[in-house]
Amino acid sequence: MDFFRDQIWQFFDFLIGGLIATIIAIYFYSKSRKLKSLSYQVVTNIPIFSTSKEFKDRLEIRLDDTPVQDVRLIELKLINSGNTSIQPEDFKRPISLSFGESAQIITAEINDTEPKNLVSKDELEKFVSINQNLATIRPVLLNSKDSITIKLLVSQFKGSISVDGRVADIKAIKENRSGQAFMAIYVRHVIQLLIFAPVFFIITLYSVVPEKIRQSLSSFDLLGIFLIFLAVILALPILNFLKVTFARWEKEGF
Repeated sequence: MDFFRDQIWQFFDFLIGGLIATIIAIYFYSKSRKLKSLSYQVVTNIPIFSTSKEFKDRLEIRLDDTPVQDVRLIELKLINSGNTSIQPEDFKRPISLSFGESAQIITAEINDTEPKNLVSKDELEKFVSINQNLATIRPVLLNSKDSITIKLLVSQFKGSISVDGRVADIKAIKENRSGQAFMAIYVRHVIQLLIFAPVFFIITLYSVVPEKIRQSLSSFDLLGIFLIFLAVILALPILNFLKVTFARWEKEGF
């Protein structure tokens, strides 16, 4: 019985070593892949003031001497969500923000950038141009995780936000919601796991684990150990997501 118990513990030692090696392999495989991605996030979308139907024809609201109706504050964050830089020459068509045919953009300006020196002071005023319901952003170098937050005042907004542009090696600029982004990363992680983990488990079992230990384990034992092996790897991205989320909450003062 003691011999059998020692063999089991030796197997778990080999298994833990194999698990660590698999995690390292998946990590470096993910880092080595070049992913070019540009996404946006609606940070703020709130009404500043609106006129009820009863008084719409009798009440006029002006902003900078311009009559406006149903004005909303919209903050939109443009993010390089890939792991490689986007060069200014990669923009074959500049990024444009549209808020529907009936909407009118009153003002548009840069509210924040990450890093802070992403846009020079000389470029700030001309970085975003307005043409009625369309705001166009000048091309700029965006390294991985760089971001630009645009603050806009929009009147007669009906709820439709469209971000368009033509960027080399990027099919579309999609909205980045934290849950959706996590699921996309998690699915990629699961696919990598399904490819690498079973192969590595079998290689570890037959090339590293002594034959006596293998013979002492039934097929049911091996299946149970392999399921534990998979569960640990599947749990890692969830733990990392929670860590990043809590860090963001702490930074924002929640």
